[in-house]
Amino acid sequence: MTTAQRSALLPDLPPLASEPEFKGFDITSWNGVFAPAGTPAPIVERLNHALVAIASNKQYAPQFHAFGFEPFGSTPAELGQFVVAELQKWSRLVKDAGIQAE
Repeated sequence: MTTAQRSALLPDLPPLASEPEFKGFDITSWNGVFAPAGTPAPIVERLNHALVAIASNKQYAPQFHAFGFEPFGSTPAELGQFVVAELQKWSRLVKDAGIQAE
């Protein structure tokens, strides 16, 4: 498990971060829904409300889990902050590792 926390889908599998040599290891696969720049705020909020309702509806959990997803919802602002943090994390990792595009 590459996430920092145990997964509800594989509760008996400890995360790598629980091992001393992998302290702080946290690689999470994630998905987000984005609207085009300039989409009016009321439309973004309506879409967000609908998507959060779907993600938190236990009726859909089996379908999400079948694809390995643990659904959750957030606000558009929280998603934006998360994306910025991910870009910073991966940019730093690529730079520190000296990875070059081929």
